[in-house]
Amino acid sequence: MNRYTFRAISYETGKYVTGHYTQGTPECHYITRPDGAVWQVKPETIGQYIGRTDVSGNPIFEGQKVNIYNWGHSDKGQLGTGIIVFDGNDGCWQTSPIIVEDQYDFFTKAKIEVLD
Repeated sequence: MNRYTFRAISYETGKYVTGHYTQGTPECHYITRPDGAVWQVKPETIGQYIGRTDVSGNPIFEGQKVNIYNWGHSDKGQLGTGIIVFDGNDGCWQTSPIIVEDQYDFFTKAKIEVLD
């Protein structure tokens, strides 16, 4: 999946659609698929693909609710639940609230399960 893929809820279908995001006017936001299909989408639901998948192989998008699990050998328990956000101060993806402090560990080691 392209790193610059987005998802959002379509006004027409009420379901998430994925593709390239464009903004026509301040009020009009669109997702376009490579096959040419275009949907006007709800701006508050737009989220960018973060470049990785969860434990089941599902792509992870900004704004999704996720569970984070320990990746160590001694404890496989859940560390917490959060929403995927982009941290503009550090220039990286994280959860809100922050569950894994080390950005490298979060992006490369943490076991993530998408909940929605």
